[in-house]
Amino acid sequence: ALVATTFAAHAQINKGNQAIGLGFSSNKSTGNSYINDQSTSTNEQDNLNVSLDYSYFIKDKLAIGVFASYGNGDSKYSYQNQNLTSTDNNNYSVGFIGKQYFMFGEKFGAFAGGSLSTSISKSKSTDFTSGATLDENKFWNVGIGLQGGVAFFPFRRLSCEAGIAAVNIGYTKQELKNANDETTYDSKSSSFAVDFAKSLNNIMFTLRYHFGFKK
Repeated sequence: ALVATTFAAHAQINKGNQAIGLGFSSNKSTGNSYINDQSTSTNEQDNLNVSLDYSYFIKDKLAIGVFASYGNGDSKYSYQNQNLTSTDNNNYSVGFIGKQYFMFGEKFGAFAGGSLSTSISKSKSTDFTSGATLDENKFWNVGIGLQGGVAFFPFRRLSCEAGIAAVNIGYTKQELKNANDETTYDSKSSSFAVDFAKSLNNIMFTLRYHFGFKK
């Protein structure tokens, strides 16, 4: 019965349909530096990102919508097994999205999309041993992005997507404060980045529920 249901499913991306998506990505990395075969520094990072979006199909295979996302990153850095510091970073983003699907049959397809978003990111570095605050960093960013990926529609109301490439252009304002809450660095900058998923750790997977159409 499950096989029959799967093969009978159709991609519900026609005009008037709606969808809610829950996205997730997570990765962990460890880096070590050596001089004369002796370890001089280590860097460990854990990152988690989740997103929630809503989209409405204004045309067949063309949707517009809104999204919100949250990201958390923890890193630990040590130099010659001393001066261990820990940094916690939190990022909040909201914005608008647009997406065009290109189907290859009933169940498989690709998508290309664009986004306009703004985000706030805050990070805090502490001495891992004493817990004393070393500095605090605040970022504010606004930008536009282009994304691409693949989509799979196994069931009538459920689809899975994987984002594998992205281009982002942004404007960022940064403010750095020391342990005494004194501003030590203030800057404004623009950025341009092209990213391709090199492994499963870099892919944003999204599970999407489709509704608003006749049964």
